Amino acid sequence: MKVTKIASALAALTLSAAACAQADDSRFVIQVDNNSKGVVKALAVQSGAEIKVDGEGFFAASFPGMDLSQVKGVLNNPHVKLIEKDQIRKPFALYNDDAGNPMTSQLTPYAVYQSQANQVPFIAGAGMKVCVIDSGLDRSNPDFNWAGITGDYDPGTGDWNVNGGPHGTHVAGTIGASDNEFGVVGMAPGVEMHIIKVFTERGWAYSSDLAHATNLCSQAGANIINMSLGGGGSNNVEANAFAEFSANGGLIVAAAGNDGNSAASYPAAYPAVMMVGANDADNNIAPFSQFPSCSSGRGKRATFDETICVEATAGGVQTLSTYPAGMADIASLSADGTFYASAGMENDGEATAAGYFMGTAEAVDAGAQGRICVIDRGNISFHDKVANCEASGGVGAVIVNNVDGVLYGTLGDMNSTSIPAIGADLADRDAFLNAASISVSVTPSAYGYMSGTSMASPAVAGVAALVWSNHTGVVVSKSVTH
Repeated sequence: MKVTKIASALAALTLSAAACAQADDSRFVIQVDNNSKGVVKALAVQSGAEIKVDGEGFFAASFPGMDLSQVKGVLNNPHVKLIEKDQIRKPFALYNDDAGNPMTSQLTPYAVYQSQANQVPFIAGAGMKVCVIDSGLDRSNPDFNWAGITGDYDPGTGDWNVNGGPHGTHVAGTIGASDNEFGVVGMAPGVEMHIIKVFTERGWAYSSDLAHATNLCSQAGANIINMSLGGGGSNNVEANAFAEFSANGGLIVAAAGNDGNSAASYPAAYPAVMMVGANDADNNIAPFSQFPSCSSGRGKRATFDETICVEATAGGVQTLSTYPAGMADIASLSADGTFYASAGMENDGEATAAGYFMGTAEAVDAGAQGRICVIDRGNISFHDKVANCEASGGVGAVIVNNVDGVLYGTLGDMNSTSIPAIGADLADRDAFLNAASISVSVTPSAYGYMSGTSMASPAVAGVAALVWSNHTGVVVSKSVTH
């Protein structure tokens, strides 16, 4: 079981290797007299066309190797009213990750475009250093300026450059993954970082750990601290450490929390710390992002303090970043040679075969023998669906969402299956049902997705380092970064 499955509620550990399929430029719409449509369709097929849509008063077809004038020539028939290009329509998102495979080419995550960080150069040597208090930064990922990264050994958590789970490596990549020819690019590419490892696989630290870590950040010369962590209740020692760092000209950012309520999470709720919430690629606030009130007290004693509530948001929904090598998966899904957005659910492997529709796969079905099972979401668990596919002799499983969007999920900690299983988008269901051949692939990767305010906080820390590197004479405070 990969470590990523333990935190599946906050992580979808897959990347579509080719989310944007190659469009068919030889596809045209033919408007016809409905009573004579069969004649025109037969003429089209005779000319080598493949019917794609059979509509009321029209049909759409692909004419390989032909342009519009050639299609008009072969369909020169009095029953044809109009022939025009079948225009491409794509789902809208304000911002998108670059398409591709980060193991072979560099991709820019959507949050970089969203913040316009791609429009501002990071000035190396400007004295910026971000201290990352988290679960360590794993040296197995090459997508960092390792010569500019330091850290502290701790007898309790061990070496800073050995991961205590993938969380810290993902966070660090959002801040400062290098601008090179592979992987992803961070908000402040190649920025110097100091790593304090306060988490291991046990998954928690204490307020005293954070106070001590803040002092270590100061000693290392950091001017920005990121803490993608939190919990309930304040602590004076912890609060004083943050206040001192801020008073000395440093900036501290922390995650608002992922419970989707108005509760305050610490350290984000301290006045000396910038609280960061999460938004998605369409600039919508994430439903899990906490939103404590800026007001306290009642009546005449009521006060308003913007330093104790959310002060900024950044991309934190399905954010692409770095992982320790092999702890994430890249998923690839194609039907008849066309690639579709997908998410690996479980089990490394590859398979290509004819598709077989199993409905909701609630029972073994011998028809799936040697085929890729196409399965609708619903009624039983993802694990049981894939298990029934495998028991039927299926060589791979594609589970189609029952709402718009790619299905992200896992088969659970007790997974007993072995065939590659992939989640798919409801919008692509017909393509899988009608495909002659489907290919699925789930392969280990050093890049993957996570969601949470933990992912938004490092985006703000990285942007702060980016902007500050261009204005080194400015004294940075929380108010300056608004």
